[in-house]
Amino acid sequence: MLDELEFVKANNMARDQQSAFQESKETLARWIEEQTGREETIERVPGMIKTFLEDFQHLEPRVQKAHLQTIRKAAHVSKDKIEREFRI
Repeated sequence: MLDELEFVKANNMARDQQSAFQESKETLARWIEEQTGREETIERVPGMIKTFLEDFQHLEPRVQKAHLQTIRKAAHVSKDKIEREFRI
């Protein structure tokens, strides 16, 4: 048997736990929503890249160079290779 003081103390602890669980539940729900969005993006990216490449190949070289200037960060040329850095 619990006396009134012990009951109040246990009840307050249960409320605190319930509040903490609710916050964790909301945090996890947001995380799951973010992950779902990422999965959808991951599934769409290959198609987007393919479409970009197909469209890009049909452009004039002058226009292609202009587009590359907007996404390329740097190009390092050495004797046997070319390394490219792109903006992310």
